[in-house]
Amino acid sequence: MRWAKQLAAAAETSEDIAQGNRIVDEEVRRFSIRRRSEHLAPLIPEFASRYPQVRLALSLSDRNVNVIEEGFDLAIRIAHLEDSSLAARRLAPNRRVVCASPAYLERHGTPRTPQDLAQHNCLTANDFVMNWDYKEPDGRPGSVRVSGRYACDNWEVLREWALAGMGVALKSTWDVYRHIEDGSLVSVCPGYTFGSDVAIYAVYPHRRFLPAKTRVFIEFLAASFGPEPYWDQPTRT
Repeated sequence: MRWAKQLAAAAETSEDIAQGNRIVDEEVRRFSIRRRSEHLAPLIPEFASRYPQVRLALSLSDRNVNVIEEGFDLAIRIAHLEDSSLAARRLAPNRRVVCASPAYLERHGTPRTPQDLAQHNCLTANDFVMNWDYKEPDGRPGSVRVSGRYACDNWEVLREWALAGMGVALKSTWDVYRHIEDGSLVSVCPGYTFGSDVAIYAVYPHRRFLPAKTRVFIEFLAASFGPEPYWDQPTRT
């Protein structure tokens, strides 16, 4: 698969970083992720084979855990980082795409520019009316006010609604890349980028000396995803 080479590179990177840092047997790691685990799960066997002495506890939750108070070693977050009490390492970009099903586009036409979205039924996250920020092909920033008949604060529901032809959605590429590849969703507004200032981070408590177990795992994740994660790479046939 496309992440195989990145796994190999990640393994080499984590091995280099671990040199000179003894990882004590039976150390326990707790980390939290608020999004689906399909991109993380394939990485764990490789990490486990290299560090079998590290026990790992993964928490999947929609809530934003308090890393310090709840005793987490780290958390994976996709957001603007505002909490200065936490240290952070950028793992990967969180590119977004505006997309809709072929059936929806056949019925309502294909938006070519962000301004066209104002005439479409947009699937929104928090309210029936939202602003979607974007950048022009030349890099100039802009914003379009979109609205629709359906809103939900759960990203899985929004994806399923888009697949069902209920409207146009603004989605992270890691969530919909397979649907873009197989044609069940179609990317619209070519040349424009949306929400490019949000990234995927590992966040952890500020410490003068970061434990080797935590540092190795963070570097392993960063090397596994990188500036061009596999879900943003074109399919090679």
